[in-house]
This record gives sequence, structure tokens and C-alpha cells, in this order.
Amino acid sequence: MSRIGENISKKRIEKKLSAKQLAKKLGVNEKFILEVESGRKVINEGLISRISKVLDTDLNDISMNYDVEEEKSEKIKPNKIEKRDINESFKEAFNLVFKEVNIYDYCLNEVKGTRKLPIENNKIEGFPVDKVFYIEIEKDDMLGFRMAKGDLALCHKVGEAKNDSICLIEVGEKRAIRQIKYIDSNNILLISNKNSINTENINKNQMKIIGKLERLEIKL
Repeated sequence: MSRIGENISKKRIEKKLSAKQLAKKLGVNEKFILEVESGRKVINEGLISRISKVLDTDLNDISMNYDVEEEKSEKIKPNKIEKRDINESFKEAFNLVFKEVNIYDYCLNEVKGTRKLPIENNKIEGFPVDKVFYIEIEKDDMLGFRMAKGDLALCHKVGEAKNDSICLIEVGEKRAIRQIKYIDSNNILLISNKNSINTENINKNQMKIIGKLERLEIKL
């Protein structure tokens, strides 16, 4: 277990949070948290800061202290390792295992920010890196599905979606988030839920699926 992982695990347990609960608060999967705590994953200062806020504690003590590590290594090795070289090595490693994922509006023409997500086997959350994006929820018309304005949804681009999927769709010139139910091979029921369930029956050819929602990050 790494020093970083050990401290995160200790603070998480003190807060009586499971790895799954912490993962949900950070918008990552449980496997990623367990790999960080075991030392199999390296995280950057940005994610350390986010974990600090979630755990309501100062995790600065888990940051790598290069000066101390260099002094220890000097007792063993005659050649001093430059601090700059170590920083560059870690920076390169972060670029290999993380990707800045854009946050868009529904039209996907305005980048509202980014989220850094881990890459595993050239995929993010099991989907091709170039297919993954975030959208910011623009309305409260899906409150019944626990989606509120300002929340972030992780999506991936698809041409078709399975029954009961929640997707970003386009009907005519309008885009919205809806649950999709297939009535038959030609007709689809679009479901929204603000204060009550609302449905709209359309022909399959009237709708274009932009992306399927996979995970929601709520705004606190």
C-alpha cells in the first residue's frame, strides 16, 4: 500500500465511509478507489484536493515530499536525482492514466468545463475514450429520476439505446433527456418526470439518440 493510499484509506474509515460510498461522491467507480488505496493507481493533486473536501480533512500530508525522498536516496546512491526530473516523470504518468473529459451543454457546442477521469485499457468507464463526454443537466424535467438542473451526467455516444435507457435525444430541433421505452419496432415512448410522469409517443424515425447516460454526479 502506498503512503497516499494508506492515508486515504485511514481517513475514509474514520469517516465511516465504504470505498463504494467514497467513489460515488467523487464520481468514480469503487474499483478505482480500491486501486488508489492499494497503491496500484497514482492520483494527482487535483483529485487529492477533491478527496480532501469529501472527507472534510487536510490530506496535504499525503503529498509526495520529494526533498525528503531525495535525502534518503542520497545515503544509498551517490548520484542525486533532480526534483525537476521526478516531477516531469509523474506528470507524464498522469497524462497516460487520466484524460480531461469535456462538459457540454445539450447541443454539445459549448464546453462548460472539464473533469479528469482515469483511463484503463484505452477506455473510460469501459467505453472508448473518444466516445465519452459530460453534459450539464439544463432543466428539472427529470427530477423523478433524481436529476436536477446543474448536475453532471457522464455519457457516451451511441446510435441506438436499449429499452429503459436514459438518453440525450433530439426530436426535431430540440434536445432533451428522456427515458426511452420501445412500444414496437416503429414507435417509442419518451418519459420525463418532474412533478409527475409525462409521456410522449413518437415514431422511431422522428428521434435521434445523441448519447446514453451512464452516471450522474449530483450538485451539493
